[in-house]
Amino acid sequence: MPPLLSQTGSSESNIPAGSVSRESRLRPAARTDRFLPFSAPDLDESELFELTETLRSGWLSAGPKTRQFEQEFAKFVGVTHAIAVNNGTTAFRLTLQAVNLHSGDEVIMSPFAPVAAAELVRAAGAVPRFVDVTERGLHLSPELLASAINEQTRAVMISHVAGLPAEMDELLAITRRHGLLVIEDAGPALPATYRHQKIGALGDVSCFTFFAQKALSLGEGGFICTNDARLADRCRLLVMNPWELMPPSLDDELDDSTIDTDTSNASARTSGDGTNPISGSGRLRRERGASKAAAFDDAQLLVLSSDGYQASMCDLSSAVGLAQLRKATAMWQRRREIAVTYNVMFSRCVELQCPADRSDSQHAWHFYLLRLNLQRLRCSRNQFLEELRARGIGATVMPPPLHMQATYAALGYQPESCPVATQEYAREISLPIYSRMTDDDVQRVVDAVEGIVKRFRAIPNHPR
Repeated sequence: MPPLLSQTGSSESNIPAGSVSRESRLRPAARTDRFLPFSAPDLDESELFELTETLRSGWLSAGPKTRQFEQEFAKFVGVTHAIAVNNGTTAFRLTLQAVNLHSGDEVIMSPFAPVAAAELVRAAGAVPRFVDVTERGLHLSPELLASAINEQTRAVMISHVAGLPAEMDELLAITRRHGLLVIEDAGPALPATYRHQKIGALGDVSCFTFFAQKALSLGEGGFICTNDARLADRCRLLVMNPWELMPPSLDDELDDSTIDTDTSNASARTSGDGTNPISGSGRLRRERGASKAAAFDDAQLLVLSSDGYQASMCDLSSAVGLAQLRKATAMWQRRREIAVTYNVMFSRCVELQCPADRSDSQHAWHFYLLRLNLQRLRCSRNQFLEELRARGIGATVMPPPLHMQATYAALGYQPESCPVATQEYAREISLPIYSRMTDDDVQRVVDAVEGIVKRFRAIPNHPR
């Protein structure tokens, strides 16, 4: 196998300051007898440094690290407001609460959207409506979206499947024409760009998730990103734990650790619009000398705004997130190198179809979705997957499309409801692709895939 290839030449040429260089990221050669996992977090001394600093500060819950993470993440994505939450499900839940869905409203989404998002739509009293995808990129089909919109449609959720940006120009033109809210499911798409704009800044609001297999590995965590100040304020109110602002007693003095009155260092504690990104809008923060009753009223307002669920991201998670964010570009560049090598090797086999890409955009390469041309193989997708695992390769498949899941049969959905999603899911395999993979790891995957193709090839020695 040739050395790992890059689409733009040397991968070090545009690694930002503070990122980890390619040489420093080299791992020892992989043992061929070990199981190669589907994904693994890329952790080093930078996460340990941030965690140590946080532990020494004595502040473990949402605090200064979370404020800093929000500010840096907003800048990275290119939005005005970024609200940190404890996981991706919470990001969807608070977003749907903030936009105030009503009973009978419909939210159009791809069958490859997260099941949590669809269930939260139902929990809000609205109806998830699944619209089929494009065959090439597995994204929500613009043509089918246009015909699916009706009087009950309130919002459209756009999923950037596997990290490849969806056809945003066409989709946004349709939604704007109908005055619909656009929610981006951006979890797989960091740091993808669509025509030089970061994914997460194109719709009205976007939701990110950061569990161990995502581009940023926090264990758990999520973000809500938007340029809408009113929507951001509403989300911040829902995130905040109201009891943290309640004074112990109306007879006690106001506690400066919970009721912020010092404006001498506001730049260190506020986001670009002058609001505190942890405790909400500046309107809820009282000046020094404000009455205890006013502080109590603020806390009551937060109680009434909250549903009681814990939502904030703690400083421990934010500390890991800060270190991961600073390496995000370097980690993506390694994933891209692996993807290019996979493409070069697998494009030689007519039995395989390499993932779609866009020449005008940047694929995040969260997943490498290899599709099997099953008519040229004497095995099923599941057999192919079993063969990979028998060879020590931790390949997997995407979760079943929502319209194929029994939960939604009661809503009238069947496999034929979204035929393209059904067809493509049946022949998709997700191969390992993460920045800790060595060249030997990549070679093992290539050898395993090519070996299985050779064994089950329907037409032996068929040339490309």
